[in-house]
Amino acid sequence: MQSPSRLIGPKAFRYSVFISFRGSDTRCRFSGFLNKYLIEQGFRTFFDDREIERGTQIRVNIPKAIEDSRIFIPVLSENYASSSFCLDELVKIFEEFKKGNGRWIFPVFYYVNISDVKNQTGSYGQALSVHKNRVTPERLEKWTNVLTSIADFRGCHMERARGIYEFQYIYEIIQEVSKHVAYSIGLDHRVEKFMHCLTSGSDNDGVCIVGICGVPGIGKTTLVRGVYHFHGSIEFDCCCFFDNVGEYLKKHGLVHLQQMLVSEIVGHHNSTMFESVDEGISTTIKHMLNQKKVFLILEDVNDSEVLKAIVKLTTCFGSGSKVIITAREKCFLELHGIKRIYEVERMNKIEAFQLLNLKAFDSMNVSPSYMTILEGLETYASGHPFILEVIGSYLNGKSTEECESALHQYQKIPNGDIKKILQVSFDALEKFQQNMLIHIALHLREQELAMVEDMLHCKYGVCPKDDTRVLLKKSLIKINENGQVILHGLTQDMLRENISLEDTVV
Repeated sequence: MQSPSRLIGPKAFRYSVFISFRGSDTRCRFSGFLNKYLIEQGFRTFFDDREIERGTQIRVNIPKAIEDSRIFIPVLSENYASSSFCLDELVKIFEEFKKGNGRWIFPVFYYVNISDVKNQTGSYGQALSVHKNRVTPERLEKWTNVLTSIADFRGCHMERARGIYEFQYIYEIIQEVSKHVAYSIGLDHRVEKFMHCLTSGSDNDGVCIVGICGVPGIGKTTLVRGVYHFHGSIEFDCCCFFDNVGEYLKKHGLVHLQQMLVSEIVGHHNSTMFESVDEGISTTIKHMLNQKKVFLILEDVNDSEVLKAIVKLTTCFGSGSKVIITAREKCFLELHGIKRIYEVERMNKIEAFQLLNLKAFDSMNVSPSYMTILEGLETYASGHPFILEVIGSYLNGKSTEECESALHQYQKIPNGDIKKILQVSFDALEKFQQNMLIHIALHLREQELAMVEDMLHCKYGVCPKDDTRVLLKKSLIKINENGQVILHGLTQDMLRENISLEDTVV
């Protein structure tokens, strides 16, 4: 029998952000100002030797600081690769990132070509050629591998030809940090509580199925993504995350869903595994599944036939497998024999204030002049994360008078009517932006942002970058970890009521 997987709680972090940079390139300019503005916005940063006491060894302290950080911002400047310290930092950053725990890397390509970083050409190639004669082949290989990998991460590409001030880049980076921190507010202790539910009374001789339930927008997807990323270092034979199962089912049907699940788990893509829901799985496939210790997450399962098929499929999994299923109703999960169920709780007052503040002001610090308004909005939202996010995003850039007016407007909407709350944000858009949002919802979901902007440019004949930035800022669209444009299901529900017949024409 395989040894049991390590199921432990999430890590608490000392620092929000660790900035890795080449001192001679950017310490007194870009990196220094980035650190300054992050601190002013209430983020705890680790910046070079700022917190290292005199006389201590930097090489000993920096790896510890990396271990204690949630977000990493490597500023990849022209001479970054000429420093063995910087390259070792980057390797350590990747080692910690791979451990999961909600870590995030957001590289800044500081006036360098991404291809030079990826392929080690230009100044990066020259630097590694010098290092080649000074370090072991193993160390050099680690450096080249990490540089190749970092170039594939979504980040900030600074280009002189764009004519953008550095403070504008810094503002965009702080917004990205704010979004990631907002995503993680309250997540750690919820993951920890869920892990207790997943492991309590569990043995490794069977398959453990746990359901997660809660009203739309309460944070089910956020929780399971946190759990999935946290399990990145856990030793399962196969880890799979399937989101939007309900939507996939509508497009492709149950048989195709079963085929996809089995194919991903066994690594054998064969469309003739079974041809009907009732046919079942061949003895060969059952044997292959039985050898697999699986960690499987299925998000948005609200169809009885789907849940029955999934539960039946899990009986074929190997010992110690873990299956997590999210659904709206607790009774729906109970009806299908799922006994372990975790109900996602609402945010507490402190978490709600943090989320409102980050969305409204891109800051962890609460402005006293807005305190009364935020208290009213926090009470109104009753700890519902998506409502807090939408309201906070709507307030962004508004004066105290405008925020107070918005509070009165929201208080006229019955509590919990999320579509009407979203409608406020939609109505505040320019007509042109409304049309863009509807077009994205109808035709461009789950496409990369650059492609979406190109398609919008072709359709409307103007550059849409400022408009997509507004939609992102208002939380009406989001960018997932694959760089694709997505919309929350509740936003899609609201848009359906705003789509006229002519909108459906391509």
